[in-house]
Amino acid sequence: MQKAAYGAFIHDTPFQKDKKSVSTDDSTLKELINAINNSAGEGSFSIGVFGKWGQGKTNLLMRLQEGLGAERKNTIIEFNPWKAASADKILEDFFETLSKSLKPYSSSAASQLKKYAQKTLGRSKELTFHATEALLDEIIPDSPLSERYNEINESIRLTGRRYIVFIDDVDRLSGAEIAQVFRIIRNTASFNNVFFVVAMDHHYVVEALANTKLFTKETEYLKKIFQFVIPLPPRPPMVYVEEFEKLLLEDNWSEKERENLLEGLIMLRDVAKVSSELSIHVLFEHYVDNFRDVKRLVNSFKISYRLIGDSVYFLDLLMLELLKNRHYSVYECILNRKLITQNQQDYQYWNVHSINWEKLKSQFNIHEIDSQIVFDTVKFILTKNDKKPTSQFARVNNYFLYASFQLFNLISPKLFRDLIGQDMTMIKLTFDNWIQDGKSDSLYEILDQYDTFESKEEYLKILRVYLMPGQKDGSFTNRAIHLIKDRAKYLTLFESEQDFRKELELILNDGKLGKYSRAQLAHDLLQELIYSDKSENVFTKNHLQRIIYNLFSAYLNEHLGYSHEAADFHLLNLDSRGKDRRVQLYSLANDALLRHLHSSQQNMEAYLRSIIRSHSLPNIDGEFALAPFTPDIFGSWEKFEESLKKYTVDDPDLKRLYNHTIAGIEAYKSGRDRFVVSDKSEQRWLLHHLRDNDQYSKLLPNDKDK
Repeated sequence: MQKAAYGAFIHDTPFQKDKKSVSTDDSTLKELINAINNSAGEGSFSIGVFGKWGQGKTNLLMRLQEGLGAERKNTIIEFNPWKAASADKILEDFFETLSKSLKPYSSSAASQLKKYAQKTLGRSKELTFHATEALLDEIIPDSPLSERYNEINESIRLTGRRYIVFIDDVDRLSGAEIAQVFRIIRNTASFNNVFFVVAMDHHYVVEALANTKLFTKETEYLKKIFQFVIPLPPRPPMVYVEEFEKLLLEDNWSEKERENLLEGLIMLRDVAKVSSELSIHVLFEHYVDNFRDVKRLVNSFKISYRLIGDSVYFLDLLMLELLKNRHYSVYECILNRKLITQNQQDYQYWNVHSINWEKLKSQFNIHEIDSQIVFDTVKFILTKNDKKPTSQFARVNNYFLYASFQLFNLISPKLFRDLIGQDMTMIKLTFDNWIQDGKSDSLYEILDQYDTFESKEEYLKILRVYLMPGQKDGSFTNRAIHLIKDRAKYLTLFESEQDFRKELELILNDGKLGKYSRAQLAHDLLQELIYSDKSENVFTKNHLQRIIYNLFSAYLNEHLGYSHEAADFHLLNLDSRGKDRRVQLYSLANDALLRHLHSSQQNMEAYLRSIIRSHSLPNIDGEFALAPFTPDIFGSWEKFEESLKKYTVDDPDLKRLYNHTIAGIEAYKSGRDRFVVSDKSEQRWLLHHLRDNDQYSKLLPNDKDK
């Protein structure tokens, strides 16, 4: 199979001459060719090839030309009336074309034809297109024009050849232009041994002639024009299915894309297993009328598939393209959510808005017979179906994924898949650029669907990307955590559980990745053990504690002060959960933080600035609390108080915080879990302080490690 250039459009051109058509069989063509080759006589003979737009008329003419051209006594003439600028110009162009074809065999006939043409053109200009059928039907006997006609007839007969004129695309012409073509066939060029083979849409031509008001009975007039008619029968739907499959697979897809497409085409053949109302025959019988429709469908489907790929269920994507090409107004109402409503049983899915369908149905210009098929198609696309995968279009996320690419040119799954093949630095850089360009929603929608990996290497690479430093928030770290939570799903990518453990150990100790992100990952595994009372999952409890502690210690060594992040990092160091369900922190982490705070007055002042928080939100009663793990860090509230008193506080705001903290310590020492600030002005000051807390929780300017 010859493959097209990657992504190339399929042009709307006739099939090649050596391509077999199913519009009529070879035996019919052979009989027709044989009949023409054995015919000669007075006057012309005209053959009409009748078929709808795109049904294969041009293809049939090409095959006839090829067969008739094999006979040495046949001269093939192609005449294109639709290239003429006017109806009168059609007559002039025809005689010029016929004259050139006659000249090699009879220069006198060609010369006579030119003179005849001049006379005919002069007479044509005397006629208006309000002429009667009789005027169009005859050359006046015993006139100079009749004499010229007879001379040409005799000259053509003496050449001993047949002149076969092929006229295509008559249904491109206006009614007046069609009438001029028929005048040529029926009257002015009805010469001996001349055959006309004319391809046209019968219904269109009848309507166009009726609009000229020239004829009383257009259908009867056509019977006078054509002595033999070849009606092109409708093709069975499976012919279009096979052509769709062939043209789709001719493209130069990647190996993975081709594999997915083949799976999709198998599903297409078995669509009845997914839907009780639709079948492959029903779909292609309604939505595809001819090979041109197939080409349009392939072109539009290829673009959508390259943008979205298997992110949207193959059959849903195909049916959306069928609707787009046949009933665009219905397709538009799906994208605009006029035909969509929320599924009341499952808010992750849509449903068909049946009431709106009934209201809008009359605007869609769909024949009543076809209305049910179109509705069944819409219902198939928009209704949750347990026989479909999670990529089905009815799923809310998938709808927005598709709509985004169709409407807003956001990140395409194809672009995303290409990026995943790059190294992890390029992936992370591109993710950051997309987020900076305002495409975070589009990226996150794709990442939500990205949960299948081709190999262990791809899984580990993406895990590392999610843990790289420089995160603006914890969303990527959370994705890494989910990949580890779902490890049972991915263990088949590894040689064994031991292999998985070894690779995860390397990641947790990879200094190129963010310390805080790695600690969060280890914390999630540790929390899984503590809350389930298990002794081991991927690692033992003690091993995970040491990993988090080492990362925390390294973090403290690199940063001055005490920040919200330092506090959060400290809380990752779990140890156990008591009977009162209160969490205990790892003692070595408490000791490390205490050493850090005692190492400078700046660190202690930063801790003092962050220790107070509101007991409840909103704070309406003036109740405040102190950081809950303070006695764990310092050993007790008394020891914390002793530590505070070792430092001299000069800053007025810090002095106010110091006083409130001492008051809080006294409350905690007496067994309470909060303290009250009665003075309203002090309450307001403290609340403003909490609101502006970021001013003293910043890290050093060069810190970008998350």
